Amino acid sequence: MFQSLDSAEGRRAEARRRFFRPVTVFLNGQPAFEARPFDISNEGVGITIDTSLAQGTSCALSFQLPLGGGAEFTVEVSAAVVYSMLSGKMGGFKTGMQFKNPTAKVADAILAYVTG
Repeated sequence: MFQSLDSAEGRRAEARRRFFRPVTVFLNGQPAFEARPFDISNEGVGITIDTSLAQGTSCALSFQLPLGGGAEFTVEVSAAVVYSMLSGKMGGFKTGMQFKNPTAKVADAILAYVTG
């Protein structure tokens, strides 16, 4: 689980791995948009977007997760915003998304990627 937001980035307790495949973000009542991810863990994904989202904002995420042997797994998962902070270095709002109730298949695929 994400720890409390004592720091601006809500530091993750779990190991993470760099991740750079496009992530599609679906917010209720708004057009989907593409985010630039920077890392992923069992708990969530860090993305960079052009607008700030309020902590707790719910959304759905979709992305292709590369697995061994050239295989890919399509991840579709609900998530919530844990933090959002403007970052000149990242060129947008560095945003932490926590996965909400991923299916066992999604959780297993993400674990395989993070530990692979």
